Amino acid sequence: MDSDVEDQQIMDKINALWSNHGNDFHGTATLAEWMHFITTQEKENNLVVLTDEQKIAIQPFCNANPELEMEPKDLGNLLRVINRRHNDAIDTRSADPSADRHSPPPLPVSSTSATPFASRQRSSNLLKNGPRRLRMTSLNHRRTDYDADRHLDELSDDDDDNGSESHPSVSPGSFNASSSLPKDMAVYPNYSSPAAIHRGEPSYIRLDQDDWGLDSAARQYPHTNLTRTMQRDLTPSMINGPENENRMSRLYLADCERENKDLKRRLQEKVRELEEVTRDCDDRITQLQSDFDNVRQEMAIYKASILESKKLEQYHLDQIATLENKNSHYLTTQSSQKQLVQQTKSQLDEKCSELAKTKNELVEIQEQLMRLETKWKNGQEEIRARIQEREELLEIQNRLENSLEEEGLLQNKYDEVQSANQMLKEIIDRLKFDLDEARNNGRNTCSPTHVRTLKSEMGGESHFNDSSHDNDHETSAALDEIMDTEWLATVEQERNKCKMELDAVRTEFVKTERENHDLKQKLAVLEAREIPGVSIDKAIQKDNPVIPHSQQHHETRDPCPQCATYNAKLEDKACKLTDEIDHQTVTLRNIITSVMAHTDIFSRNQAHSGGRIFVTSTVHFAVYTLALYGVVHAAGSLCNVASSNHHTGYYPGGIPPLASRFWFIEWLAGWKQWMLLSLDEPYSRF
Repeated sequence: MDSDVEDQQIMDKINALWSNHGNDFHGTATLAEWMHFITTQEKENNLVVLTDEQKIAIQPFCNANPELEMEPKDLGNLLRVINRRHNDAIDTRSADPSADRHSPPPLPVSSTSATPFASRQRSSNLLKNGPRRLRMTSLNHRRTDYDADRHLDELSDDDDDNGSESHPSVSPGSFNASSSLPKDMAVYPNYSSPAAIHRGEPSYIRLDQDDWGLDSAARQYPHTNLTRTMQRDLTPSMINGPENENRMSRLYLADCERENKDLKRRLQEKVRELEEVTRDCDDRITQLQSDFDNVRQEMAIYKASILESKKLEQYHLDQIATLENKNSHYLTTQSSQKQLVQQTKSQLDEKCSELAKTKNELVEIQEQLMRLETKWKNGQEEIRARIQEREELLEIQNRLENSLEEEGLLQNKYDEVQSANQMLKEIIDRLKFDLDEARNNGRNTCSPTHVRTLKSEMGGESHFNDSSHDNDHETSAALDEIMDTEWLATVEQERNKCKMELDAVRTEFVKTERENHDLKQKLAVLEAREIPGVSIDKAIQKDNPVIPHSQQHHETRDPCPQCATYNAKLEDKACKLTDEIDHQTVTLRNIITSVMAHTDIFSRNQAHSGGRIFVTSTVHFAVYTLALYGVVHAAGSLCNVASSNHHTGYYPGGIPPLASRFWFIEWLAGWKQWMLLSLDEPYSRF
């Protein structure tokens, strides 16, 4: 009763301080702030809110949980719990002195550290207006008495078991016997303060060394191993010696220290078990609280569902009323519907008679339809035959178009041959002029002994001056006549052949146009008959119209299927011509190299002339020029074929720009070599 009054006084003081200085704390404050606040107020106002014992008892809990936020009511509950445990421990020690000597009072830090205050940490800033923490007043009230009683029972059980099991050297009667000692001879752990209790540092009362002896120890502690050892080991001479007291005191202190360590260990184990039990209870309370919240939520859900069911029931009642009204209306209309059914039956009989008549008419119509289908099939067969004839005519037309294109190619080729012939004549004239000019310059600058022709070399070394020039001139003139005659004959033959082919193509084209005209007339007759298949033929004619002769494929249009096949054929021809040109090029190069090798003649007067003199023939150079031009002209024809394949036209003269450059460069190199070989040594620098 006194403790409750004291706790109420402390609570009133804390509430008074809180109300007077409530502006400094908003809602809650940490435990460290509470202790600082109480100490400051006691110094400023000369008050005593907490005694020194209470401060010492609560200090371990403050050190363990400095950031724990608490309200004034929570702080009062905490002080009440600590005071009750402290008072219970004091009462227990006063009732049982031997138990007080065996074990220290329960530590506040071990009991309160397992409470919810020990697991809650500060989550808001210091001295801020944050949300208030949940109050654990009821929880502390429920746990206070249970924790204190259980802790005391465990300590008493440990003391009973210690003498017989853990430490057989120390019996319970040893400490009971120590209570009969004088006050200055009692040896037991003296916990002078709660801080010493928490640290586990007992201060032993000093023994009186004057009264220490073997007989007194045997009388006072008859059941300890220490007295039996001393009685067995010490002789009467050693007992009365000067070192007896110190030795026995050390032995006894060692035994007490071992006993103290064992008690501490047991205390820690019990505290750990108490913490586990408290933690389990906290978890159970949390689980029950969550279950309670879930049940409350389920109750709210059930209430809402009940309200919804009531609304749904009312809605269903309204629907039942409306359905009953509709049912009465349907019953009234049922009689009228029966009358309508009877009328409908009479009408149905009439319709059945009409249906029989309609079936007979349908049979007749089916017979007419079958006859029309046979006619339609015959018309389809005739249309297929016309379509096949039309396809054949289209093939003939395509062949005619191809022949016309070939005719155009032949005409272009004829023009190319003529232009090439004219160009060749001009080239030969220029070559003659250049040759005469070179020979005239050679006569003016060089001695006649150093220039020899092929004819003079082969006929004899004595005739090589004037006759060489005349022979070369005659040879070139004869070569021109032979070449012109052969070329013109070849061109005339090709021209006559092209004319014959052109006449044949024209006659075939006229014949095809007549057949096309006849087909158009037949199609007009079929359209006049109004056969269903004529529409199909019209669609086919629109998709594949007859291409007239005047309509040609333009360069920018997409190639038709006929053009694609024709292009494939032209590509094959181009590949064949390329292979032939390559073969002819290799052959001509071999001929040219052999001719040049046979025309090089070394002079017998190398020591006199100081160098090598080359003698070449103008005829061989002309042959080289003609061969080179033939190769380039063939390449030009190939380019024209490829260009006609892609509808790009042809080059005038039959030589594309690149081929003409190649021909000119090769001819210029050959002319330079001929000049170097045929003229005197001063011309070698040309």
